Formats: sequence, C-alpha cells, structure tokens
Amino acid sequence: MELKKQIGLKEGTALTIGSIVGSGLLLLPGLAYSLAGADSLIGWIVMGILSLPFIYIFANLTSLYPSAGGIANFVKKANGEKWTKSATYVLAGTWPIALPILALIAANYISYLFPLSKFQITLVAFLILSGATIINLLGSQIGGKIQNFTTVFIVLFLFLIIFMGIPKLSLTSEKFAFSFEIENIWKSMALIFWAFLGWENMSFTSEEFKNPHRDFPLSLILGYIVIIFLYMGISLNVVEFLNPNDPVTVKAPIAKLFHVLGGKSVGILAGLTSILLITVNANAWVWGASRSIFAGGREGILPSYLGKVHRKNGTPYASLLTLLGCWGLILIIQHFFDLSFNSLIMVANQNFMVLYLFSIVAFIKLNRTMVNKVIGIISLVTTFIFMKVYGLILLYPISLIILPFIVSYLRKNNR
Repeated sequence: MELKKQIGLKEGTALTIGSIVGSGLLLLPGLAYSLAGADSLIGWIVMGILSLPFIYIFANLTSLYPSAGGIANFVKKANGEKWTKSATYVLAGTWPIALPILALIAANYISYLFPLSKFQITLVAFLILSGATIINLLGSQIGGKIQNFTTVFIVLFLFLIIFMGIPKLSLTSEKFAFSFEIENIWKSMALIFWAFLGWENMSFTSEEFKNPHRDFPLSLILGYIVIIFLYMGISLNVVEFLNPNDPVTVKAPIAKLFHVLGGKSVGILAGLTSILLITVNANAWVWGASRSIFAGGREGILPSYLGKVHRKNGTPYASLLTLLGCWGLILIIQHFFDLSFNSLIMVANQNFMVLYLFSIVAFIKLNRTMVNKVIGIISLVTTFIFMKVYGLILLYPISLIILPFIVSYLRKNNR
C-alpha cells in the first residue's frame, strides 16, 4: 500500500516550518537563557550552523529515496534488513516520548493564561495530541490546507514580536556580556538541539510529495531561512527584555516577552498564538510519526495491522490511533511520576541523535562523490563528539538497536 501524493512546495514548506518551529521556540529561548545567560545565544548560532549538514543529508537522501519509511528506508538501502529493524525500533521507542513533551509544553502555556491543576495540564496535553490525530485522520489534503493557513499566521505574528523588540535592543548593554563558558554553552546546546529537530521528521512525509526530487529539498531550504530568523530574533529579545531568574521566563518566554513589549492584553494574545503554534507543530510531528510507524507495519518489522490505510482518504489510521494510545499512557506515567521536562527532552534528543547517526552512515555509503563523503564524515565526527553530553541515558537507544540482533540470535538457537 502507498500513501497518496498530495504535497506540493507550499505544503512542504509549511510542514517544514511546522515540524521545526513549535515547542522548541516556545520553551527553549527562556530555558537556555536561564541556564547559560547571554552565552545561550552562542548555543543558538552554533546549533544553527551544525544543522546545515544534517539538512543537506536529509534533503539528499530523501530526494533520492522518497518513502514513508524515512530514516529506516535510508538504512535499508545502505545496510540491509537487520539495521533497518534497529532504526525502526529506535523510532518506535522515540515517538511515544517526544510527542507528549511537545503537548505538555503547550499545556503549560495554557496554564500561564488560565490557572490549571496538574491533572488538567495532563488532560489538555492529551487533547492537543488528540486534535492533531483527528486532523491527520481527515487526510493529507485537508491537513495540508490547515497547516498552510496556520503556519502563515503564526510566522507573521512571531515576526511582529521580533520587530517590536528590535528598536529597543541594546547589544552593548550588560545583558549581552558573554562569559564564553564552554560547559554552559555545551549544556545549552544539548537542550537547543530539540529546537532543531524536525528535518528527519520531514523524511517520513516524502512519499506524499508530488515531486519529491525538486520540492522536498526546496521545502527544507525555504523553511530553514524562516526558522533561523525566528530563532535568533526571539532569542535576542529574550536576553534583552527578560529576567533569567523569573520562573515565567522558563515556563512561557514568548507570552512573557509579548507582555513586556506590548502589555497584558498583547501577552494573552501571544499565549493564544503560542497554543496555535504548538498545535501546528503537533500536527506536523503526528504526521511524520504515524507515517514511520505505518512504514514499519508495511515492511513487517512492526505488527502488520499498523500498515493499514483508510480506503477513501489514504490515511494510516491504524498507526495514528495506536500512537494516540501510547501518548495517553506516557502522559499518565509522567503525571504520576512527575518526570521533568529536561529529562524527557534529553532522552528524546539522544534518540534523535542516534537516528541522525544512522542517516549519516547511510549518506556516506550511498553517495560516491568525495564532497558528499567529506560532509558525511565531518557530520559523523561532530555527532559522536556531541553525544558525549548524554552519558548513561544512551543505553536506552543502544538497547533498541541491538534488540533485533538478539531476537535473530535466539531464533537461530531455538530451531
């Protein structure tokens, strides 16, 4: 079964922006600032530069091998079935954690506007994921139109906050006194990496592009230009106008920034816009997650029922509904065990970093030109160095990687 081809350049660019800009922008400018002060700006710049090779790698691989399998499909082309299973298991172990983080960030933004209990925050998070799932169940054509409209509105609104703050920026003030503490910059980058996730998510939508060879790379390029401007503009304003020790700076920096620059009513409007932003972000991530799980079911790596699609609109309804159940379970666990955002973000980040490693190795093996091999090797070394920050939590993705090899070994010995 194949998914319908209904995505053009406009929808692809909107999906790219929606995949990247979301919970990272709403939370991390304040969180990174509270952790590293003005040095957090260095973290944003470095991560923006480091993301360029990854964008090139995903654009190259996806335009050559468009498939709902995304990363798993690249691995299959380069390394064969067993490693494909490893990549699919890591993906299957990542989506249930990553999407609830995104939804909880949105729910906390809502609690900034309206007092909510801990249970109500968890419930709102589940409703956000449920709404994104419903949009995806309607089909990629309707979902694409919703994504286009809301993305344009959100980008224009975020540009507004940047331009409100630019005339008041004083880059020579004490606020921008950089200490250049490597450890703080490194820690902030480990968190900021979350804000640059999404390029890999786009690879799972490529099967639905009308012209993936042309429009997929262009979508990533156009999206990157908009995203970098938004991240740097918002982060500059956060450093200039917010207090790193204020709890609201960490919890809801965008809403607080609008409040400071435009007054309370504008702050509320910003909070509502932030909720819309996270919903668009959730829609894009649910889109990508469901396609990767669908591909795993279609390939027989995951249970086969996950590879089913709706006869009329071609949506992978089985994977969408299964994922929604997983997200509900993780939100319940988070609610009762009070897991921190930092911990959850770090777990999701290191899983995606492992998936990046899979993609880089596939890129090196599948590209014969020397320039591409050099780009791949540099990206590989950079990723390995950066992964040191995650420490023992890397045991989680490593266990998922080796699981298919263990299963294969046990099956051989039991014959």
